[in-house]
Amino acid sequence: MPSIDPLLFLGLAAVGGIWLVVYIAFSTRRTFNGYRMLSVVLGGAVALGCFATTGTRLGISEATLSALSFATAAVFVAIGIATFVARRPDGSPGQGLLLITLLIAVTGWVSLALNGYSILTYLNPAVSLGILPALVVITQRSGATREQIQALVFRCAAGVVYVSLALAVVAPSIAFGTTNQDARRLSLGPLTHRLSGVAGHPNFLAFVALVVLVISLTTEVRRRAIHIASALATLALTEARNAFLSLAILLLVLFIMNGRRRLLRATLVAPVAAVVLILGQEWLQDDTSTLTSDVATNGRFRVWDLVFTYFPERPIYGWGPVAFRESSDSPLLQANLAHAHNQLLEALAEGGLVGLALMLALTICLAKIAFRHRSHPLYTGTLVILLASYTTQIFLSPHMWGANIGMVPALLVLPIFLSAGRDHTSPDQSGRPSDGAHILAGSPTG
Repeated sequence: MPSIDPLLFLGLAAVGGIWLVVYIAFSTRRTFNGYRMLSVVLGGAVALGCFATTGTRLGISEATLSALSFATAAVFVAIGIATFVARRPDGSPGQGLLLITLLIAVTGWVSLALNGYSILTYLNPAVSLGILPALVVITQRSGATREQIQALVFRCAAGVVYVSLALAVVAPSIAFGTTNQDARRLSLGPLTHRLSGVAGHPNFLAFVALVVLVISLTTEVRRRAIHIASALATLALTEARNAFLSLAILLLVLFIMNGRRRLLRATLVAPVAAVVLILGQEWLQDDTSTLTSDVATNGRFRVWDLVFTYFPERPIYGWGPVAFRESSDSPLLQANLAHAHNQLLEALAEGGLVGLALMLALTICLAKIAFRHRSHPLYTGTLVILLASYTTQIFLSPHMWGANIGMVPALLVLPIFLSAGRDHTSPDQSGRPSDGAHILAGSPTG
């Protein structure tokens, strides 16, 4: 992010004004509608995150998009603070998640200071560290019901998928990559590059498609067949290996969890997934040794080895949340990558043993929620695709990119877990009926 940019100061001014308006709105509790507020905040953050990532393809300058990314993160965090101050906990799950995500943010700021980095110099990642705890607060204290939260997540994820597919038809030069990094490994007719859509990168779009698939397979959504077909088409066009691994594990888990209707749905999807997996077996035979943003298999091994090599030098607090940024003096820059391509190793590199312990605690907390509500496969399925992403992605570290597509996976996943155990029949605190309950009407609850 540029150190001096008029657009940045404009963003700061907007943050102050919006924070004041939001705080006043939250103070007027009688007219407060938690679900609508959550819809605006979550839906707006996903939309702005996608735009801040793909804007360069539309000719918008990086300085403008950087300022937009920072302003989005700052507003999101400000809304989280206002929510924490003005709204009381409603007794729903999430206190453990809030504490852990807050500790992750605090340790990130401490690690910045201990490594000699100025928070003002790295203002964007410093503010973005607050995205996770803000998300937990905003979701937990919205007063929205379980069905409302799940329906909202589904709308956001499906919106990204359908807009990306539409973009692939009307503007393929924008929807598909153009560099060698985005070239397809398997030819698919005239398509020579992987689909990025509005997500900016195929791997992010593939994960969003997996979220759509999980919700479609485990809940009662309308037009389920269309959603499943669209998600599978997106997975095929993105050609993301980790996503197909996640899909295979997900289907296996659904088989094990039994349930005749779920078993039937999984059986219908399994042949399609099996064909794609068989055709994609050569992806695992990648012998590329260069390190790029879409790093090859053995390239990842080299990055991981680099993390283990330099971890002993700063084992307690790590190399800071900007360890892979070009402007830092971290030895991890030798990887020539934006991150460690592994969620746990990223935590170890950034925060040392403290960071790794907190990421494990966050993972255990999510796993406990899924286990406690194991009668509903939505939470188990979401946990499966999240844990599978740990092997190559860092979706729970949105500060690495700021408020762009990097924060969207967390915006979709954490609210699903936070919806567990919430009341599914009572209206929100405005006294109105559940605006989004009909989307998942009849879905099993847990």
